[in-house]
Amino acid sequence: MASASSQPVVFNKNITIQCVSNGVTDKRKIRFKVEFQTGNSQDEFVLKLTNDDESLFYFQLHLNEAEFKNLQDDQQLVVNFNTFHQYFIDHLNLCIRDQDNNIIPLQGSLFQLQLVTFNDNNRYLNVLEISSSKHHKLLSLPVTTATEHQIKQHLLEQTQSLRDQLRTLQQLTNIQQLPEEHENPIENEPPVVPPIQAPTTTTNNNDDQELRR
Repeated sequence: MASASSQPVVFNKNITIQCVSNGVTDKRKIRFKVEFQTGNSQDEFVLKLTNDDESLFYFQLHLNEAEFKNLQDDQQLVVNFNTFHQYFIDHLNLCIRDQDNNIIPLQGSLFQLQLVTFNDNNRYLNVLEISSSKHHKLLSLPVTTATEHQIKQHLLEQTQSLRDQLRTLQQLTNIQQLPEEHENPIENEPPVVPPIQAPTTTTNNNDDQELRR
C-alpha cells in the first residue's frame, strides 16, 4: 500500500549488494531509502531501492502495522513495529561495514544484502548473517516494482537533483575565479613607461676659463 504523505528520509545511502537472477549473481551499488511515515491514519514503514545509474531501477516496500505483524509471525522477528525501521537500519550499517569484505571471520559474523529475483518476477531483499558455523537469513522482505507514476516522479527528482548539482558547481567555479581577478589588480593594468629625458651636457669650468684667455 503506497503512502501519499511526505516524510523525512531516515536513511539514504548507497550499498553494494548481491543481485541474484536466473542463477547468476553480480554485485551492484543500490541506493537504500528508509522512511517511517507517521502522517497518515496509520504508521507505515517504507523502503525504496533505486540505482543512481539506472533511472528505471526502482523497487519498494510499504508495511503498515498489520502487514508487519504477518511478517513478524512468519519470520519470528523479535522486534516490534515502532522500532523495526531502526532495527533494519542497524543491519544496513553492518552490511555497509562488510560490503567490501568476502572473508568470513573466524570469530563474529559477516553481514550481506541479497536481492533475489525468481522466475515469476517476485523479488526478495534478504539480510544474511554469515559465520564460520552458519549461513543465516535474518530477514527477507518482499519488494515490488514501483508504479509508472512513481517512476516518473523519481525521474523528475533525479533531473532536478542534477540541475541543482550543476548550479552549485557553476557557483563554486565563479567564486574561485573572483580572487584571481581581484587579487593583483596592478597586473591587469598596462605597464607605465617612464618619460624620455633629453641628455644634459656638463660644461667644465676650466675649459671656459681657457676660452676667455
